[in-house]
Amino acid sequence: MRLPLKLSVAIACLLLATRAWADREGGGELTFDLQEVSAFQTPGRMHSLFIMGHRAVCTVLPDPNVNRYPAFVSEAVLYGAVELPRGFLVLEPGRLHAFALDESAGAGMGYDRLYFDLDCDGNLANDPPLARLPAPPEGAMLEERSIRHQVCFEFVQIPLPFGEGQVRAMEVMPRLVMGEDSRAYLTFVTTTVRKGRVEIDGRTYEAWLGHNWRIGGWFDHPSTALHLIADGNFDVPRGWMPYQLRTFRRIGETWCTFSATPAGDRLTARPYPGEFGTLQAGLAGRKVRKTRISGELESDSAIFSIGGRPVESYGELRPVASCRVPVGDYTACLGISLDDLRLEILPNAHADGWRKGRGHTGYERGIHIRKETPFVLDFSNRPQVVFASPPANQRVSVGEELQVYAILTDPVLDVMFINIARAETGFVPAELILHEDYRHAHLAMAAGVLISLCLWAVVLALRPRRRMIALAAGLATVLTLAGVIVFALSVRRRFLTDGEYEQEMTPQVTIARSNGEIVAQGSMPFY
Repeated sequence: MRLPLKLSVAIACLLLATRAWADREGGGELTFDLQEVSAFQTPGRMHSLFIMGHRAVCTVLPDPNVNRYPAFVSEAVLYGAVELPRGFLVLEPGRLHAFALDESAGAGMGYDRLYFDLDCDGNLANDPPLARLPAPPEGAMLEERSIRHQVCFEFVQIPLPFGEGQVRAMEVMPRLVMGEDSRAYLTFVTTTVRKGRVEIDGRTYEAWLGHNWRIGGWFDHPSTALHLIADGNFDVPRGWMPYQLRTFRRIGETWCTFSATPAGDRLTARPYPGEFGTLQAGLAGRKVRKTRISGELESDSAIFSIGGRPVESYGELRPVASCRVPVGDYTACLGISLDDLRLEILPNAHADGWRKGRGHTGYERGIHIRKETPFVLDFSNRPQVVFASPPANQRVSVGEELQVYAILTDPVLDVMFINIARAETGFVPAELILHEDYRHAHLAMAAGVLISLCLWAVVLALRPRRRMIALAAGLATVLTLAGVIVFALSVRRRFLTDGEYEQEMTPQVTIARSNGEIVAQGSMPFY
């Protein structure tokens, strides 16, 4: 049966409207194809991010967990171990691969042989050494002034999680990096990334998917880096939290979440269908005139960035008084300004007597965002001091150095304070006034001054007969002065709220014997 033309058109319009409404309500899942590209050929500032590599510290001390090393030639062997996979704030334990770097021509002749415990059996003598690459791939070297020397080694296939319950080997390039401070690191760079064209809500992006400074698995891992490039601007700022696969992204008026296939050949965007709550800050029992928050909240499955418009030169988000956040339970990486006081908090990674002792135990999600009432970070919980070092039963011999690391925590939120500072007042440093963020203001003020000078020169040359020129000169002068005042107030506001110039507040610590005798005292920065 054929329908009348008008009825067919009406039904078609109804179907299109229904589909658009479904998309708007969160049912519009979009999937895009991605293709493989060399990590060493990525464009712009993204290049340094994708070749940064997963870093492991080198030392001159053998690893006590290794039961057998090969016969080394050099007397200056470097040792270390790397845990792979290892995502950021995703605490699944990885496998510990020990390694050792040798100089086959003798000490001081250059590290050219890498022993890598691929099977994690604690025996490096049964693993064939990886040779130094005489001609590293173009674009494989880091370009940083602090680097004194770099060596790239043969690629190695490292088993990593691939989807649910699977493991596949991924190609990784080890690279030795030696800094001017004599520190040495072995970095592990995945050799390929994925790229493709993404169109969401009428906006077009280039999507780049790969590993920056953490290797958490194949391309489906939540810690995998995802960069969405608009208008060909590849000068993305350095960072990690805002660029992970699991980060909420605002595209137009839509909040989206992303996922990828393990091989990274497809990227899926989903509008967030859930509810939002509100995050605020304050001080319990005290009136605060101005509050600002910026940073990230992290849940079991997502990261949400807190802040307003990005700061152009840094890539960070400008602090805001409050922020809408998807409903859920979070831990926090936040900078908080309360009038002239600034706090910085992170998830507490330390345990009593054990630095970094909570690497795999997980964090309490103490920030509970609900739709009904705002969650206010008012610091009303009683703080607690935890000594990450020394352990309670540690004995110290005469003449032995005792390292003391204390942290201030909020045990309810399960966060630690890494900085408490008060903004300095008075003269604004010239570095801030002349900062490149204000280049347009600099140009406008310079133009105003030049125009005013030219007009006053004309007035002086023609004498008072030219009243209109004199009025124009006066108006230009007034406008220029007003612009200078507005600029000064803007800089002062940023100076007081962004906390770029601060006076750090450190606790005074006293170490005493059980009989009350004071052994040492002094200030100790928050660890």
